[in-house]
Amino acid sequence: MAMTRHLKTVPLLVLLGSLALAQPTKPEQDPLHHGAEVPEGAVGVVDGLPVTLAEFCNEMAARYTRPIERDGLKAVEALVDEYLITREMNKRGLSVETKEVDAQIQVLDDLQRKRSGKSLEEVLKENEVPMQLFRRKIRKVAGLDKLCHSDRKIPADKPVSNMHRKGWLNDCRRRAKIIIPPHSSLPKGIVAAVDGHHISTERFTREMAVTLAPAKMARVIEDIMQEKLILKLLAFKGLKLTEADLLAEWDYRKARFKKNPKYGAMPYAEMVKQQTGLEAHTVRASLGFRVNAAIGKIARTGFTPKDLEQAYVKHKDRYGPRLAVSHILIEATANELRQKTGVPSMEQGKVRAEYILGELEKGHHFEELVKVWSKDRATRLKSGRLPMFTPGRNPFERTIVDAAMKMQVGEISKPIQSRSGWHILKLLGSEPAPPLSDPEVAEDLRRYLARDLFTKAYQKAKVGIHLELK
Repeated sequence: MAMTRHLKTVPLLVLLGSLALAQPTKPEQDPLHHGAEVPEGAVGVVDGLPVTLAEFCNEMAARYTRPIERDGLKAVEALVDEYLITREMNKRGLSVETKEVDAQIQVLDDLQRKRSGKSLEEVLKENEVPMQLFRRKIRKVAGLDKLCHSDRKIPADKPVSNMHRKGWLNDCRRRAKIIIPPHSSLPKGIVAAVDGHHISTERFTREMAVTLAPAKMARVIEDIMQEKLILKLLAFKGLKLTEADLLAEWDYRKARFKKNPKYGAMPYAEMVKQQTGLEAHTVRASLGFRVNAAIGKIARTGFTPKDLEQAYVKHKDRYGPRLAVSHILIEATANELRQKTGVPSMEQGKVRAEYILGELEKGHHFEELVKVWSKDRATRLKSGRLPMFTPGRNPFERTIVDAAMKMQVGEISKPIQSRSGWHILKLLGSEPAPPLSDPEVAEDLRRYLARDLFTKAYQKAKVGIHLELK
């Protein structure tokens, strides 16, 4: 555990460590205080169903102590180290006086002014670090220094180095029995244990709340509300989410994974562990997976053959025609700042596109001009070929899709404008939509309808969030 990241006193920005994470610009709506009135003791509500503080904190811990979440794991380590320091201080009757913290703050303030001309308070404000939290970190460092002076026999007039601090903490950790994530023996509501002392998920959440963007904490509450709402929808239909449903969702994802040649013969569970650091059973128990499993159950049970027939007619453009298109991208922009960096204006881009079109009309091969002119790195070495798409399911701007729909196979388009610049398209092929009797089409349509049903239900729900962590 890299304790120095949390405890080092100089330079200032090193001391800030994970506290100095950049926060996104705050939206007009406060993500943590809006919507319907929230019952007392809850942090959110959806159609009268409350999200309790305990539910929120437990999900925060589950989400941010995964192996890939370094900041969350560092927060756990910092809480463990803080407890070890506090325990040893209490055993020995040691304390850190307020005046000692004030003195250290003054030293750092003087140092910061010499280095940057700014006060400590200004730098903390720029990095959105509350002074109260900063003082707490300074108090912890001061306590650790007292313990190091005592145990490492450092003279009182000599400073404590980070090497001494790390050494003391490592020795203390080795003597203690520490259980941290992802250890499965931790009871619910507990994020770590030190010699039988429990560190709660609420304490962890308060630590994370200092640096985590409000929108990310709101996202956790929203995800819990979504699970509550979809379970309510299942209950309305007389259904429950079962272990069999979770396994069915796993099999659904596994089947889709196997169709992707990108992964070769890699087992699905291995790919999941590589990407998340989690075992299959932990993934299946996660909130997001449960929501998708519930959507899958609605997809399997919620629609009649007549429902599917009507939906297929309405959404047929999701399935076809399937278009194979190559393109040449001539990068251009209307943004004057980007133009100053060398990107052509839209007018300049159009001139280039028309020149390229002229070269094609003279008989030059499309594929050769792709290599010379196209700025799309993803397709330039593939003769400009885009992934196959349908009018109703694609990542492209409407101008490109509409143009491709009007073309004949083999035809080359006039220059088409998009946000990226200008495109010259070549239609390579067009396949009709497969029928509803195709199992893949029926399965996708069911999923689409179930997800749409849930999305509309959530949009209509009375939702409120009110989170206060003191």
